[in-house]
Amino acid sequence: MKRIFVLVLIVAVMQVGCFNENDPNTHKVYFGLTHQESLDGETLTDFRKTFKFKPHIIGWTVDWEEPFPAKTLQAILSRDALPFISWEPWVWQDIESITLKSINAGSWDKHITKWAKEAKLFQYPIFMALAPEFNIEKYPWSIKNQNQSPESYKKAYQKIVDIFKKEDAINVIWVWGPGVTYKETMDWASIKKAYPGGDYIDWVGVSVLVDEAKTPSMSFIEAVEPSITKLEELIPTKPIMITKIGYSAKFKKKATWITKIPESLTKIKKVKAILWLNEKIKTKDWLIHTSDVATQKKVKEMVNNPIFKADLEKLNTIHLLGSEKER
Repeated sequence: MKRIFVLVLIVAVMQVGCFNENDPNTHKVYFGLTHQESLDGETLTDFRKTFKFKPHIIGWTVDWEEPFPAKTLQAILSRDALPFISWEPWVWQDIESITLKSINAGSWDKHITKWAKEAKLFQYPIFMALAPEFNIEKYPWSIKNQNQSPESYKKAYQKIVDIFKKEDAINVIWVWGPGVTYKETMDWASIKKAYPGGDYIDWVGVSVLVDEAKTPSMSFIEAVEPSITKLEELIPTKPIMITKIGYSAKFKKKATWITKIPESLTKIKKVKAILWLNEKIKTKDWLIHTSDVATQKKVKEMVNNPIFKADLEKLNTIHLLGSEKER
């Protein structure tokens, strides 16, 4: 019985885009938190206590050589949330040790297979963003830094997903996260050429960080809509997740910016989940979980907006549309 329920839940998570987008009562968005490293239990407990809200998804970044994070996944599940792993093909202490060429050559097959087997044992859904923002050159796994070959990237992506499929790790929900950049006219940065195909992705992800110091007047919808529109044109059948959203500004401005998010999401109905980058990075404060009372009040109002009343327990009521191939 547990296995049947898990399978239904997995398929439902993959097909969450099947909500009637024109019905305000069914258009819901999952809200979560993401962090460079896994969020500690104390932070999550404090967030829930402060804002009277349970994040639906908890995300973090994993070094390529790390073992499968089974304990962290269980801890997230115990808090009534689904895990989101950003699996980046590099080693933080040695950024040149992993290449797409070595993945395609089979050098990492054992490691990938071990992850796939352990993911299957976990049983519950795991969102997995594999080599996200592959067309942004600052990352070691960027196509720009990997012989400038979209085909090599696509082959590596497909190879990894195929290994998970072979091991029957169907509970992994693949989130394909290109960077929508101004350099897309260059061959190596082309999203279209790097697209692995509908059989290899379940959701489409996009990252949007707004620095008030650089773009003081940019609203949430102005920041995300161009990327969403471009992704909808390329992949119209997949639900979209904002895998990293953040706004770096002083408390008052951040509070005002945050209040506009729910209304904006009613206008971009393909977005079915957003993850807030809840941390400080160098001099930039992306935290949504702050000590400022006024900001806390606005955050509490936002996360408790009806649009974020998405219930993971009820995902199994979503009916399926389209063929297996379309997914």
